[in-house]
Amino acid sequence: MDVKRAFEVLEANPRVSIDVAKQTYRDLNKIWHPDRFPDPRLKRKAGEKLKEINEAYEIVKRFLSTRVEAEAQAELKARAQAETELAAAQAEHEAELAERDAKAKRAVAQAAKNKTAVAAAEARQARQKANQAGSLNENDGRTAPEQPSSTVRPTKSSTSRSDRVRANLDRILTKLDRTMTKLDRIMYALIIILLILIGACFLVPGVVPVFYVYIPVFFVVLLLWLISLIARSLQRREKKT
Repeated sequence: MDVKRAFEVLEANPRVSIDVAKQTYRDLNKIWHPDRFPDPRLKRKAGEKLKEINEAYEIVKRFLSTRVEAEAQAELKARAQAETELAAAQAEHEAELAERDAKAKRAVAQAAKNKTAVAAAEARQARQKANQAGSLNENDGRTAPEQPSSTVRPTKSSTSRSDRVRANLDRILTKLDRTMTKLDRIMYALIIILLILIGACFLVPGVVPVFYVYIPVFFVVLLLWLISLIARSLQRREKKT
């Protein structure tokens, strides 16, 4: 007997559950039980029908049990697949969150780096401005150049060139100071000699004509020395202020 015939014998739908099939089998067993038929002929037919019902029930029960197992396995498989998909989705979500955190950290690090670079640039600009202000003050102390109508920002090359020129001028002035110091000593000696000659004019009459010859030259040199001495004193006073 095949499965289709078994369901027909039990008068059951193939889509029923095993509990419904069992209840149908019990009902048919009560209906076709041989003890209910006193006639021997009917009792024999009832026995054959009951035997057919029992056989059909066994087939249906095996079929429904197999279907239940298959459905259970399919459900387990679907559940396992759903759990796998859920785990994959969670892993993907965690990876996305980790990537976002990494991007945020990189953005914070880049912002800190940019801030440090900006601070360093501002510090360099402040140092350049301070150096330029110092060089301008030194230039104002020495000379007073004409200010242009529009403010021109000096470059690094011009500042370094002016520093080199200033250093050369300082060295030249230092050498001139040393030279003038030696000249001062010579002039002091000449003044002493002049005083001696003036004294000799009154003591020795023959020296007077010689003194008249050299005294104009001496006074010219003395005048130039006094002028240079006054100029150097004024320059030193300006440097101190």
